[in-house]
Amino acid sequence: MTALVASLIIALGVCDIWLTSEVLKKGGSEANPIMKWLMDYSPISWEWVKLCVHIIVATAVFTYPALFTAGVVFCAIYVLICLWNLKVLKGM
Repeated sequence: MTALVASLIIALGVCDIWLTSEVLKKGGSEANPIMKWLMDYSPISWEWVKLCVHIIVATAVFTYPALFTAGVVFCAIYVLICLWNLKVLKGM
């Protein structure tokens, strides 16, 4: 079950990156101020930073089973974020 949650964390990260990219292509903007700053001022690609965060969280959840519940909560939050991005994208 831990491997499933870890895999879902990465899949949701990829989904969020794709949906955010689509929203930005259509003229939308990033709501998260930290990511907005990264997009505006950092030479590092925001997509890679976001994906690395998801990989680190997934690795931690997979390595330390005590973090399983935190991984499930992380997934729940990112399901909501992806749904929000999808709603924004459909409204454009």
